[in-house]
Amino acid sequence: MWSLGVILYILLCGYPPFDGDNNKEIFRSIMKNDLEFDPEDWTNISEEATDLIRKMLNKDNLKRLTIEECQNHPWILKMCGADSTQEDATTSMDENYLRKLKNYRAPKRLQFEILHFLINNTRNKEREILKKAFRAIDRDSKGAISYEDIQ
Repeated sequence: MWSLGVILYILLCGYPPFDGDNNKEIFRSIMKNDLEFDPEDWTNISEEATDLIRKMLNKDNLKRLTIEECQNHPWILKMCGADSTQEDATTSMDENYLRKLKNYRAPKRLQFEILHFLINNTRNKEREILKKAFRAIDRDSKGAISYEDIQ
């Protein structure tokens, strides 16, 4: 849940909740600092989303949400369309967000681990679908997706 909370935080604001140049500094930041939601970057993010992240990134693992609790959280239900009475939560990505997300560079080790996980946990059929989707976005066929490709 902690890792998913970190990923969700990054996806919503474009940078990690705790920072450092190496694992030791990141762990020190986690232990020393409180989770913060900079108003400049979180003003347009719903209170439900920040509530979910707060609960996923609770430092006390006994108080941290379980997968079942996450699945039943109001923000998840809203984003999955289970609660049709609430207004649509989709927002457009502003230039500032895209810049931060573009400039965020996960450590090479994390990138490797994510790639390794994806390769080992996708079926051949799913892998082919992902390859086709990647190739459709990678218009210049350089093997990388650029900011322009995403636009």
